[in-house]
Amino acid sequence: MSKHMKIEIQGSRISLQREQWKNNIAYISNYPGLLEEVEKYTWTYSDCEHPYLNCGKLKMSLHEFVLQFLYGEEKLNKMLANSNIIEHLDNNGLNCTYENLHILSSYKNLAKAFSIDKMYADLKNGQITDIPALITDVYFIHSENLFQMQVFFNKNLVFNTQNNNIVESIIYHYESFDKLFIDWLYCFECIKEERFNIYKNNAKSTYVKETQTFKLREDEKNSAFIERNGQYYLVIRTTPENGPIAYMEHTAYRDLSRDNSNNK
Repeated sequence: MSKHMKIEIQGSRISLQREQWKNNIAYISNYPGLLEEVEKYTWTYSDCEHPYLNCGKLKMSLHEFVLQFLYGEEKLNKMLANSNIIEHLDNNGLNCTYENLHILSSYKNLAKAFSIDKMYADLKNGQITDIPALITDVYFIHSENLFQMQVFFNKNLVFNTQNNNIVESIIYHYESFDKLFIDWLYCFECIKEERFNIYKNNAKSTYVKETQTFKLREDEKNSAFIERNGQYYLVIRTTPENGPIAYMEHTAYRDLSRDNSNNK
């Protein structure tokens, strides 16, 4: 039984904490039966360049454990043959949600580490820009064997040519990591140059969501959030003369089967 582990269900994911983990938080998907299996074992924090959780009794990492729960031991072993590894898309070894894990060859993992992972670190440290014009989050949909890249715009870079509405975000689906990788790199070029071409992509399909625009009341002009009909919205501001700075740094996984985004 896992020792003194604090568990919190957060919608589609579950956070896990132990005092031994140095205040770090791990995550797994809120998937039927998974938490009950994870709780049967004690998970220890392995402090290295990319920290992760490990079970000495099983001689297995948490990310291996959760994928084995999904695929079964035999299928996972076949997937990990030929020097393949389990890749954390966000480069966080403690984030073991299914959307963050996929199988990747070791040499492609190195290519990602020396390009995308490094640029993410530079962006987080403010070495690329103070306020990113756009951000990207990438997820893997195991049930469809697809990668999903979510692009959110902090600045007005893309417009609907039919009605001139501002585009808030775009979601791309990819059938291969190689096609995703090309577009992922392109997004970092766009962050540096503050421009974006929606048609320059290698995606299987594209989904577009336009920005919801509201007129601010006088008492809302310095607010970071506003409320409309019981819904709360972040007021995106990237220029200090227009009020307090506010922008997005991360978007949670969006399940398009429950979403009303437009397929373009």
